[in-house]
Amino acid sequence: MFIFREPLLGFVLIGAAFYALFFLVTEENRPRIEVSDAQIERQITDRELVLERPLSEQEKLSLRESFLDQEALVREAMARGLYLNDGKVRHRLADKMFYLLTEDIPAPSNADLQTFFDANSERYRTQERISFEHRFFAKDHMRAAAAIKAEGGKPLDDGTSFYMGNTLENYSADELIPIFGLAFTRMMG
Repeated sequence: MFIFREPLLGFVLIGAAFYALFFLVTEENRPRIEVSDAQIERQITDRELVLERPLSEQEKLSLRESFLDQEALVREAMARGLYLNDGKVRHRLADKMFYLLTEDIPAPSNADLQTFFDANSERYRTQERISFEHRFFAKDHMRAAAAIKAEGGKPLDDGTSFYMGNTLENYSADELIPIFGLAFTRMMG
């Protein structure tokens, strides 16, 4: 027989036999993804509700293929245990289970709300707000500041106008930091 005398041909035939055997064995063990028509129809209905119009046949086919691809990827991710190492996925799954397992929570009473507020009032406190008059002296600021102090803190007419005006009303410390700097804000507080 000529076929068995040629080593390359024998090698190819044996390789093809192994490949065919591998394909038959793995085909039996490969999980099937079965999706019901109801699942597909629910996806189509949901998309139509979002878009507020009926889907074309091409869009329905595309949505079906997309759903099948997503289902295959989700199942493979689950089989590989990817959810075990991803904190966001684990957190989302835990939240979902918590939601499913918890009963309806009764509304808190006014006394409960007041007790909670009293214990956590710092979380709800807003920053103190202040109003003041500001006078800006570009030149000879020490003499002008001394003159203001001598007049009992009343502004003098010889100051330079500040770009935000001379009267600043209802500002928090956080709002004043970018304007005057941290040192000024600490001095005010």
